[in-house]
Amino acid sequence: MSRNILKSPNSFVAMTDSDTAFHETETNLNLYNAVQSCNYSVGFPRQNLKQVGAQEFVSRDFFNQPDVQLGLSYIPDSSASNEAYGLFCATGVLDNFVNFLDGRLEASTNFYVFNCPNQQDDALANITYAGGAIDFSGYEIISFGNCFPTTYGLTYGVGALPVISTSYICSNMEYTLPTGASGDSPAINLTGGNKDNAALQIFNFQKGTDKPRIANQNDPNSSITLQNLQVGGQVLSGIHFVQAVDMSVDLPRVSNYGLGSDFAYGRKAQLPANGKFSVSSLVSGFNSGELTGVLGSDSGYDFELVLAATGTTYPQQTKMIYQIEDARLVSYNYSMPVNNQMTFDAEFSFEVTETKGLKLSGSYYSDSWNPLAGAYISKVEENDGYMFSNAQKDALGEFFDALEVSGLHTKIKKMWFVGFSPDAGLRDVMNPTEMETWDTPPDAGDMNDGYATFNNENMPTSHTMSSLGIDNSGCGAFVSCSNMVTGTMDYLNAYESAGKCFQLSQRPKSIPEGDYRTYFRASNEFVTGDPNIINGVFVGTRNKNVLSRMTTVGAARVIDTYEKVQTQSGQTTSLDIDLWGGNTIGNVSSIGITEGLTEDESVTLGGIIYDACVGVGHTELVTLETYADAYITQVEANDSHTFTTPQKTAISGFFEGLFREDLVSKVKKMWLVGFSNEAALRNVINPTETEVWTEEPSIDPDGVGWAEYQNDAKMTLGATMSGIGIEHDDCGAFVSCTNMDVQESAYVSTWSSSAPAHMMQLKQKGSSTYNTHFRAGNTSFVGSTDSKQDGVFVASRKGSDVSVTRIYGDPSVASQLSTDTRGGGGNSSSGIYIWGGNTKGDVSTAGITLGLTSDETETLGGLLYDLCVGIGHTDLEYTTA
Repeated sequence: MSRNILKSPNSFVAMTDSDTAFHETETNLNLYNAVQSCNYSVGFPRQNLKQVGAQEFVSRDFFNQPDVQLGLSYIPDSSASNEAYGLFCATGVLDNFVNFLDGRLEASTNFYVFNCPNQQDDALANITYAGGAIDFSGYEIISFGNCFPTTYGLTYGVGALPVISTSYICSNMEYTLPTGASGDSPAINLTGGNKDNAALQIFNFQKGTDKPRIANQNDPNSSITLQNLQVGGQVLSGIHFVQAVDMSVDLPRVSNYGLGSDFAYGRKAQLPANGKFSVSSLVSGFNSGELTGVLGSDSGYDFELVLAATGTTYPQQTKMIYQIEDARLVSYNYSMPVNNQMTFDAEFSFEVTETKGLKLSGSYYSDSWNPLAGAYISKVEENDGYMFSNAQKDALGEFFDALEVSGLHTKIKKMWFVGFSPDAGLRDVMNPTEMETWDTPPDAGDMNDGYATFNNENMPTSHTMSSLGIDNSGCGAFVSCSNMVTGTMDYLNAYESAGKCFQLSQRPKSIPEGDYRTYFRASNEFVTGDPNIINGVFVGTRNKNVLSRMTTVGAARVIDTYEKVQTQSGQTTSLDIDLWGGNTIGNVSSIGITEGLTEDESVTLGGIIYDACVGVGHTELVTLETYADAYITQVEANDSHTFTTPQKTAISGFFEGLFREDLVSKVKKMWLVGFSNEAALRNVINPTETEVWTEEPSIDPDGVGWAEYQNDAKMTLGATMSGIGIEHDDCGAFVSCTNMDVQESAYVSTWSSSAPAHMMQLKQKGSSTYNTHFRAGNTSFVGSTDSKQDGVFVASRKGSDVSVTRIYGDPSVASQLSTDTRGGGGNSSSGIYIWGGNTKGDVSTAGITLGLTSDETETLGGLLYDLCVGIGHTDLEYTTA
């Protein structure tokens, strides 16, 4: 039935999910919870102007856009989400005490009142949260732009629920009829006084609930804590007879106007905000005290108001808590009417800034807690000495949701999160009433809010494979770890013999010694991932006699799967399963035991565990660079160099950039030559590979980050172009150098014939300019900037497109690009040599790539520049155009 009269069930209030009203990118919405009333008004600031010689006004116009006053009242929700997203306090209020107004003085948002078209419909019925944008075609929207909070008030008393009243000053108001799942934003770009480039408001609700936890004064966990007045009178501390309280904060704002715009360009908050608190009480008696002398000894008062709510799901008990600081008595009065009770009223004032005056705390909860998440969270918080943050609770809820959606929740037999508290590390995530026992426990100081720093801990269990319902041909295990020491570690172990075992461990591969990896086996041969992969999420499984699998999840959630065809079936071990082995050293967050999984299930589970561990706080999994770790470990163990912290940071940042830009697979070989002559032979991308010097440089770089070559360095690779997976029309090379002599220098070169053209060369050449040139499969070079020998040079041939990019500093990073086309040619069948025995100057890196686009050469060049400067080759910053 179409609507005749707009009534409250037909409307709801929402706000932009941001603390900045104007956006040039699309934004989502939050629901404003438990709204009781909405009102708005507009005042037109007309100026009545007269002139000499006339009785009437010469003008009755207004010259600034009118301000909109918006008022919203609501019943307090114990999460305090309206306070957070309504810009009265930081979002930390959802779980902690925060100072009122802290960080919110310049914040603004947009409010929307949605009106549904049908009289019989409840407007909230169609809202879903984080489930995609909602089509509101047919609705009406009253929208308010650039809303700055100005007042906040709380009042409650005997027989009346608490009500919070707020007000905002707004710069714009619009009435719109949306079509689809988005609409116009009412926000004005206050710096320009227009809506140019304003993005759409997406009707995708991120936060809020239509079933709020109503905080009320009648809950047995609600309380009021007051202090007796210095002047004596009615007792306020301890047991008292309070009938009503009223608290308000008034934040005056000055609207600033400038030439060229009708809108206020700012709403400057005037601090301190003015706080008022009043209390009304029945009089039971009088406490001693006197008014005389208060002038010289006036003191402040601290009050606390607790409004609690009891729910049926986790967490059952939630609270909003207000703490008023240093309030000063303004007035008080007593009244005793005939045939009635004596009453007492007192009023206090307090000042509110971003650091003092009023604190607020809410209690985070979710209407959609997964029951498994709720059970685990509640058991840990009740018994294990740890309180989860909102983000951790969300991550755990999403973890269990993802397991159920993918059908994997029944395939995890046991799981433990070890980074919350030592006791929580013993609790089975899947069945949280079950606990293990530490043999060697971690210290409380080893806990890092989501991951634990282990140093030879051990947790034996009483579980066997058979007791968990798994056997050697249908089983699996997983672990999540970062910054692991290189060495033998038994994450999960039940070993009788090679044909009768269940193991997830870090161990060396026999050849080459020192190549440590994470391995899995179940009564057969080990399966593992790439060399030197010891950090990340590892899911090992065997789901049939003939096949085992290792799935690895590394930096940037890169997932790889490796299979091992098995030749023996083996038997199921009857030994108890031991965890952590007493030899685990590093940062760990989870471990678990599963049924046998398919490849798709292994990949899905690895990603889910990665997301959960990162979400609860093991963020090193995001930034760990297994390539960087492997390279640093190999150099420090074998190549007579110990990296500085800035050098490690630069190397990790480089690999992070390669992953981010999807270039890591395109760099085939790379060398950093500025640490030691031994390290200069080690392939950065696969650091177990080393080359040999045909001519060893005479000067050792001694760790400075760059090497000085005097036509005395030549490194010959044991592989051809085809051997390292590049082709004449799909190849590239790079070098970084400064202070180069003007001469012929072959940085990267392989050549077997000129007719036909079988070669790839990056070299400095020329009859006079001696700039850096590149060619591949064609005798004609493409040259870089004339007469410039210094910088980072990245050259490539991709198909027939050839590009040479030069990155230089002056002092900021800039680039020069040369492009051309070349056809024909073939691969050189000769070996590749680096530095050519004819390089003279200061160099830090060289490498070989697949073919790159011109954009990719510039991107890789920028990453190489940052890396080389970061490790110490700072002369690159002074190269010029």
